[in-house]
Amino acid sequence: MDSAPATAAHSTRAVRNDRGAVPSVVRWLIGNRLALLLLVSVVLSLFPKLLVPETFVTYPQHPLIDGWIRWDAGWYHQIASTGYDNLPNGEGQRDTAFFPLLPLLTHVLGRLIGHVGIAGLLVANVSGVWACVLLFRLTGRRFGTAVADRTLLLLLFFPYSFYLNSMHTEPLFLCWVVAAFYCADKQQWLRAALCAACASATRSVGVLVGLGLLTAYLESIRFDLRRVRADVLYLLLCPLGLVAYMLFLWKRFGTPLQFVYSQVALGWAGSSFVKHQSGESTWIHSLLSWFLRLQFGHLLALGAITLLVAMRRRLPLSFVLWAVVTLCVSMSSPGSLGRFLVVVFPTFIALALLPWPRKVWIAVLTLSGALLAMNAVKQSLGHWVAG
Repeated sequence: MDSAPATAAHSTRAVRNDRGAVPSVVRWLIGNRLALLLLVSVVLSLFPKLLVPETFVTYPQHPLIDGWIRWDAGWYHQIASTGYDNLPNGEGQRDTAFFPLLPLLTHVLGRLIGHVGIAGLLVANVSGVWACVLLFRLTGRRFGTAVADRTLLLLLFFPYSFYLNSMHTEPLFLCWVVAAFYCADKQQWLRAALCAACASATRSVGVLVGLGLLTAYLESIRFDLRRVRADVLYLLLCPLGLVAYMLFLWKRFGTPLQFVYSQVALGWAGSSFVKHQSGESTWIHSLLSWFLRLQFGHLLALGAITLLVAMRRRLPLSFVLWAVVTLCVSMSSPGSLGRFLVVVFPTFIALALLPWPRKVWIAVLTLSGALLAMNAVKQSLGHWVAG
């Protein structure tokens, strides 16, 4: 017997919304993203002296492209060009901290078109567009077109959503995650697991998608273990991307956990909790220091977690569980929580489900849009903007 739908939201009307109104997604994507591209290009063209010294630059004569390859994009550009070397830089940072799927796809496409940077931006932007389309369809299936419209707008105007245009993992990761939950919503468990496997090859927290899919599977059978079928075994494929990367690291550099060791470097997430070789810091001291150094990113994450828990009765448990666990893990990197929040799509759905007075809605989008434009310009000029 086929598994029952997870919630009553799978009505005939919601299913019709699966493929409906996609042109509205396209219009918002084109308008919102094109405005950011033009803004960054104009600023870099008119004010080149504002560029922070020693900023990673790949196409100085083409600001429309160059402004979107900054900071971590430099690492992905290097890996896609020359492969992993695991050699520390002056701050002890190593390229093995970065997961392989984005540089791998960039390398393959770069070989075809002859430009690694352009290839990376193509991968990122195509992934970002497809992620938005899938998110619209997933939200429309469960909550209707109006909520899907608001969800998409909240994502596109989020102050850190410029990363969806950038050569970073956010757009590719968001695409795999939304695709995984979209397939799970259709009870296509093999496809869902393969998408989750790709997510786990894109970022370290991608392995947590498997937890969300397992919860989605249990929701689909109403948590009745007597209805478990053999298709649940597909979910064993979820961490395949992580496992493949660990095997590569083991063979190439002698340890499957090299990506963990590489993250324990000055300015990176792992240095917050892991004991340093100097022995001057204990985990208790690190934890206490973390609480004393609460940043804006922490407030964003804590606010998102509070919202998700408050909306738990209106959202699928799989959405809430995956999002909360992912945010909790991500809080070890307080300086990047803004960009990490971009991929936690249930937060935007939860916001979209709130009752929004028209004036408040317009004010929020206006303020968010202004912050988005400012952040995109600052990042293109070489400033660290990640929350």
